[in-house]
Amino acid sequence: MNLNPAADCRQNQTAKRDENDVTGKVAADVGIRPTLIETGNRAPKIPDVGDKIPFGPYLWRVLQTNGDSALIITEDIIKLRGYHTTHTVDMTWEACELRHYLNTTFYHSFNAAEQRRIIPMSVKNADNAIHGTKGGNDTTDHVFLLSEAEAEVFFKDDSDRVAYHDGEAQWWWLRSPGRVQKGAARVNRQGLVYVKANFTNYHAVGVRPVLWLKF
Repeated sequence: MNLNPAADCRQNQTAKRDENDVTGKVAADVGIRPTLIETGNRAPKIPDVGDKIPFGPYLWRVLQTNGDSALIITEDIIKLRGYHTTHTVDMTWEACELRHYLNTTFYHSFNAAEQRRIIPMSVKNADNAIHGTKGGNDTTDHVFLLSEAEAEVFFKDDSDRVAYHDGEAQWWWLRSPGRVQKGAARVNRQGLVYVKANFTNYHAVGVRPVLWLKF
């Protein structure tokens, strides 16, 4: 793995788009819904953006709130694994093995009450913003990964994006395609969004699940 991301990470000037435009795009990407109806006369207790909350066996960070739900990501990498089982075929988020794992094995690791709180969402799969590699069809997921655009918007800076597995900073996958169709984007150990990407069967990359949780 190339640990010098300078040439392949998105340049600051590329990322400096109009804040409202970026926020609107990301909102569409992660399936934000209109404000939800509250239960009874009492508003649900919603955590603030940046809060750390327990859910299931994991600690999660709140990235965004909407009505009585919140977009959350695991604070740490839950495991190292490939995006797909092979790099010999063109790949998208819709078809990759990691999406299947998150929406079956990982999702079913939560008990029935917890599963009822996980909201299935429409997820936009945009093309790679630098290289134009196809993102594929939109999907409906209980659990997903951040896109390259979302990874830029939902963290304060590069250091805020750094994630750990067993106490060591690691790369972690994004759902966006990489420079070639057989690769996927990721975040490196320094917290930079790396859009050139690794082959999808590379197993030394971390997984940080993302989901919408109802309160």
